Order: sequence, then structure tokens, then C-alpha cells
Amino acid sequence: MKILNRLFAIFLLTMPGIIWYRQTGDIGFYFSEGVPDGQLLYVLSKLAGLYALLFIAMQIIAALLGYLGNPLRLWQGRSHRLIGIVTICLAVAHLTLFFAAVSIRQDAPALGMFLPSFEDYYHTRLAFGLFALWLLLIVMVAGMMRYRGKGKAALSRWLHKLYWVAIVLIYLHALAVGTEAQTSAGLLFYGLLGLLMASLFILSLIHI
Repeated sequence: MKILNRLFAIFLLTMPGIIWYRQTGDIGFYFSEGVPDGQLLYVLSKLAGLYALLFIAMQIIAALLGYLGNPLRLWQGRSHRLIGIVTICLAVAHLTLFFAAVSIRQDAPALGMFLPSFEDYYHTRLAFGLFALWLLLIVMVAGMMRYRGKGKAALSRWLHKLYWVAIVLIYLHALAVGTEAQTSAGLLFYGLLGLLMASLFILSLIHI
């Protein structure tokens, strides 16, 4: 059983990289001449985003399984907090690398990326990702408040549950503007994760 769990964990951890590599190709190409400035940072940003989506999905799946009485030991206690920090770091890296890539291309800081814009479909979907990052930061702070016993417990619990809003925004962002997530492999992998989250959420409501 442990071997199967490890194999499944390896599968989950390698799939975003495989999806990214199939779309991106040999990373050495991005060090060659003729590649647009900032392109390497751009593709690395997409890799960070794919893994951020995986980890936030797994955090939610683990939380729901725990609520249903089937906790994942890997995602409990200290591990839960550590993976949460990794998730935030990946999400921040996703935005920072994308910001750097755009800034290099336009030869000026793309400061407008840190403010939501709804001028068209593309910018609206980018805004969804920005809102999701803000919510993840709130979720992290609320989790730290709960762990340290600071602040109002009810408020911190409520704020920590904003990850449900965050994951919806992340999916809307990734499936709309993420070229890797839009591939057949990306849609299948992240679609199944989304279906699993939705199914466990419905089961948790029934469990109530």
C-alpha cells in the first residue's frame, strides 16, 4: 500500500513537469540566439503556475479527506503548513517571473500587472489570477493566526476557508490563459483534480 501511495505521489509531482515540457520543449533552446528577450522567464513562470495549482488542489483534497475521516498523513500538521508555504512561494514566483518577462519585453517595469484590469477577456482572466494570489496570502495569514492562537478563532477559520474562492479563480485563470493547462494532457490532469475536489466537496456536504 505504501508503495502504491509513493508511486501515486510521484505521478502527481511529475505530471505538471511533463505537461510543461511537452509544450515548452528543450529548455536549452531558450538560451540560444534568436529567442525573444524574457522568453525563458516566461516559460519558467508557467511551470511555477502549474505546480502552484497542483499544490493548492492537493491541500484542498487533503482537507476534505480529513473532514471525511480519511486524512492524508503527508498533508497534516507541520507538513500542511510547509506545503502551504511552498504553494504561496510558487504562486508568487509565477507572478514575479511573468512580471519580469513582460518588463524585459517592453523595456519598462510592467507595474500595471499588480493592479486588476478588466479591459478585455485576457486581462480579466489575469485579474482572476491576481485576486487568487491575494486570497492565498489571506489564507496563509489566517492559518498562521490559527496556529499561534492569535486573533479571533472564528474569524481566522472563516478567512482560512477563502481557499475555496481562490481555487475557483485559479482554475478560471489557468484554463483561460494557461497554454499548458489547455492542452489535452493538461485538461485531463487538472480536470480530474477539479472533479475530485468537487466530488469530495459534495460528499462533505452530505456528511454534514
